[in-house]
Amino acid sequence: DDTDEAINPGAPLFGSTLKLSEQVEALFAGDLYFQVHTSAVSSGEIRGQVVLSVPYPGTVDDIELATGVNGPAASGTCDSAKRATDGDTLNVEISSPDGGLASGIPLLMTTVYSSELLPVNFLSATFPQLHLDPGSFTILFNGLAGPFGSSIVGDGVSLSYLIGSGLAGTTARLQTVVVSPLAADGFLAFTDAHDIVFE
Repeated sequence: DDTDEAINPGAPLFGSTLKLSEQVEALFAGDLYFQVHTSAVSSGEIRGQVVLSVPYPGTVDDIELATGVNGPAASGTCDSAKRATDGDTLNVEISSPDGGLASGIPLLMTTVYSSELLPVNFLSATFPQLHLDPGSFTILFNGLAGPFGSSIVGDGVSLSYLIGSGLAGTTARLQTVVVSPLAADGFLAFTDAHDIVFE
């Protein structure tokens, strides 16, 4: 029901009565907004778009990290955290959707930390888009040191990792850095970071 309701100053605000599932769907589709109607402008005096934010955003470059546990890798705001346990398979894809960084060299890195403690980026003044602990990260895939020379992003890099035992209670934060003169800063591009929470 898209019926507008009049409100009195100081009264609670009410809007359309969409089902929660419809509101969530509209939010992820980018179609959720609020609109304020006044007696002076009954068609709507102000409108605001509701947008999701990415918990650990990278740079604005054309590079994307997608992750999946026991299924296809996915990216996006609602896909930045996954749950995994011993024996699961972590699937990772690194891509340049528009091809702008297809010639870039990717490095997939992770910091594993206690789920109660967040990793600290002591290089945040220099690299604010890095969401790993530079003092304790591990390189999972190094495009600079492939068996046949350097690897590039190209049409995409797909990787799979079997989750071992002993990780319960920890979180692995994954992020890809791409080395490319085509990056916005002329050197490095960062993907959004993803968390894999081990149970």
